[in-house]
Amino acid sequence: MRLIYDQRGSYYIGLLLGLPVLVVMLSGAFVYGRGMVDWFTLVQAQRAGIQRMQVAGYYDAVADQKVSSVLQTHGIDPAAVGVEATTTPQSYGAVVYLRLTYVYQPNFLGVALPPLTLQAGSSAVTQNLPPP
Repeated sequence: MRLIYDQRGSYYIGLLLGLPVLVVMLSGAFVYGRGMVDWFTLVQAQRAGIQRMQVAGYYDAVADQKVSSVLQTHGIDPAAVGVEATTTPQSYGAVVYLRLTYVYQPNFLGVALPPLTLQAGSSAVTQNLPPP
């Protein structure tokens, strides 16, 4: 009868059951947090490219070099990033649009997790101002 009411060791059993779940949750936060860092990198590269597109009016070699430079600085292969750039002429100038797409493949202890498709895109307006 004494063994039925003895609660010694119940703390350790709870710890043994809960600790693996906690470790998996924390490591998942780290792995997918790395994906967020890559997304912020895409946003920075997209901003650099759209700023150049506002000046040139289209996606040129300089814009491509600026995007590639930001990506390489943060450890992303520029060849793995899809670039979609469009220019729509308007009477007041042009609307330029740039979208970058990257497939992030998370990896936890050598186990490949489901991939995440990261995208960053925006548009801007170039203005044809009359000369002074």
